[in-house]
Amino acid sequence: ATPRYTGNRAVTQLLGGGGVVSGGQAFNGDTQSFAYEPSMERFDPVTEDWSEVARDPLLARDFFASAVIDEQKLLVVGGYDGTDFSNALVVEHSSGTIQEIALPGPLSVSGAVRRADGSVLCVGGLGDGGARLSGALLFDGAGIIELPSLPEPRGDPYVVALPDGRVLVFGGLAGTAEEPAFSSATFLFERGAN
Repeated sequence: ATPRYTGNRAVTQLLGGGGVVSGGQAFNGDTQSFAYEPSMERFDPVTEDWSEVARDPLLARDFFASAVIDEQKLLVVGGYDGTDFSNALVVEHSSGTIQEIALPGPLSVSGAVRRADGSVLCVGGLGDGGARLSGALLFDGAGIIELPSLPEPRGDPYVVALPDGRVLVFGGLAGTAEEPAFSSATFLFERGAN
């Protein structure tokens, strides 16, 4: 795999085994500087080897959320490369095909998880100027749907899908960009009930 630093949880477990790493920053020894890495690589647990899935400028980002959609596709949400991204990417990790989807606004360091029904829920994050966000977005296979907001804004929350379809949201960055704080708040996200 390409040596890289990622400021978020950039390795995503695939259904059926293995994992995918995407984006992040790689060190260029020639220029003695870091650059955003425009690649996605897949780990095969059988061969214990990495292979490149895609190389595209759209992947050159860090501080994004990612979740598996199905056996062939991965959702990469938002991110940062000096500015916050206002898009999500659906990447087919068997072919490297990338589909770009618009987000309602700039978004980085959110939490994303695949739910029991196959949809992907993305919650919280940071927006322009590091503003903490309380939004909730659902990728249903066709596009992004805005859902009712979380009870409080938070960046970089941990999210876990529960077998009954609810999503546990814990912790993250609270406060403001000028006065950051860590959140210990925990709540359950129920589609249509928040």
